[in-house]
Amino acid sequence: GGATTIATATAAAAAIDEKPPLPWLFRRMSKVGAGGVGAARAAALQWTANVATQLGTDGFTRAPAIAAALLLPAVLCADVAVKGVAEEHRVLAAETLEIMRSVLPGEAFARAYAAVQRRVAGRREARRRAKALEAVTDPERAARAKIVKAGKRTAARKRKVQEYRTGKGSSMSSKKRAREV
Repeated sequence: GGATTIATATAAAAAIDEKPPLPWLFRRMSKVGAGGVGAARAAALQWTANVATQLGTDGFTRAPAIAAALLLPAVLCADVAVKGVAEEHRVLAAETLEIMRSVLPGEAFARAYAAVQRRVAGRREARRRAKALEAVTDPERAARAKIVKAGKRTAARKRKVQEYRTGKGSSMSSKKRAREV
């Protein structure tokens, strides 16, 4: 009874000592920062900057592997190729990157930044390859996706024309408007 509980507790404590939850926490905050919206993304970016500041140069010297995990959300949010990121989040991400650059020792920032860029580029390339492969393996689905995309493009074009018409004031001709001015 009691001896088993103590042994289990000791084993659990040893497991915690072996595998600290920090990598999991960094990955989780990275996902929230990279894919979150609104206040969650802003909070994750601020948290990243604060952790980097608290770790300081000494912390990153002892554990250089965590730099890439901390950089990921800021790099993704600062990247203009990533859609759906609010401008205030891009500014916050740029500030976070500056803090990381100032805190990381020597070439560590460049190495971590390059590692994150390689990871992002690799994932994008894998998505492109999967999409190209899908066009070959399931042509019907690819054709449906193309039709949906073309429909969205047409709708956007129609919206643009409609906005232009309403802004122009189509109630009277351009000659009448010119005479009134």
